[in-house]
Amino acid sequence: MTTPGPSMAIVPPTHAPHPTTDAKSTLHPELGVHDAMRHGLRSLHSETAAASYHPIQHRLEQWDDTQRQWKLTMQRNMFGMGAPMRTMMERHFVAQSPHMPARRVANLHLDVLDGRDETLDPSDFLPSDTTGDMRDLHTAMERKWGV
Repeated sequence: MTTPGPSMAIVPPTHAPHPTTDAKSTLHPELGVHDAMRHGLRSLHSETAAASYHPIQHRLEQWDDTQRQWKLTMQRNMFGMGAPMRTMMERHFVAQSPHMPARRVANLHLDVLDGRDETLDPSDFLPSDTTGDMRDLHTAMERKWGV
């Protein structure tokens, strides 16, 4: 949700600017080998990431943010600046979950504000282990509060 201003884009752009470094741009001008002092250690992941990036991947990753930004822009155009500010404040307060971090709790309020209350996603009924292997409640609380 970090767009510079109000946008009327309904669909996100296909390509996103990815900082990729070409293998030839990191060569030493005289020796012709990778210059680790100026460009850091060579990473094959960063060199091959651009080739393995599918054009529709950015659209899928940015779909919800673009739709949310479009709805806020429409609210701003129709009702003034107060309506999108109120919506963003409500979403911010609802997104702050006071629940235990080791337990995955569905956030029905956030689903209602985002308009996903009538949809059924696989994450709604299939267990996902996105938090990693945090079975210990004390470790999870320390990680949440930064202790």
